[in-house]
Amino acid sequence: SNLLATDPLARWSVVFATLAHDLDHPGVDNSCLVNEYASLVRSYNGARSVSEQNAIEAAWSLFTDNRFKSLREALCPDSSQLHRFQKLLIKAILATDVADKELQSIRQSNWELAFARSDQPDTPSEELQSQQASAALEMIMQASDLSYAMQPWSIFVKWSSRLHQEALVAYKAGRYDQDPSASWFEDVLNFLDSVVLPLTDRLEDAGLSSLYAKCATENKKQWVEKGQALMEITWRK
Repeated sequence: SNLLATDPLARWSVVFATLAHDLDHPGVDNSCLVNEYASLVRSYNGARSVSEQNAIEAAWSLFTDNRFKSLREALCPDSSQLHRFQKLLIKAILATDVADKELQSIRQSNWELAFARSDQPDTPSEELQSQQASAALEMIMQASDLSYAMQPWSIFVKWSSRLHQEALVAYKAGRYDQDPSASWFEDVLNFLDSVVLPLTDRLEDAGLSSLYAKCATENKKQWVEKGQALMEITWRK
């Protein structure tokens, strides 16, 4: 939205959150972390977005380190700006938890409320601009997190393979009960259909390039045609 585009602190929060959203990532998903580390659930006051909350804590610790005092004072010259940046950072990193279906449904509703209204005014109110900026921030963060799936086939396959290998290592270490290979083909298709393609639709609705949707659609087509063979020939070696 225009409000986000003209807000330097909000833009910096997106840049910083994009770099930091996987800080200290343990290589397993949130459901596994909840089962393994009860202390994390207690520390973060619940079992939701545990990995993302851990990344927020690590990112904030880094940003507030004395080594970066000059940067911090330049970006946030007073305590109110520092607090606002912290809130933006938290919102941005939490948006990358796309596995939580309930949170994703809430974000979709927020997006529709902000951008898909039939009575969209020519000059949005301050409240509507704030809603649009918030929804746009979440969309941008998800796009940065899932960008590999909206790029050409070779990039999609490269990073899908690495995600598969990461899950396979966790399974062999006893951290997952089931071999991820058993359902990986279907899991990737579901991920493209339920997360990536709807996100590309929102990106296009926001006036960004239609290339994201084209790449994601082509990746789905190629995955249907070649995914099983790729797993048999390459990924299970």
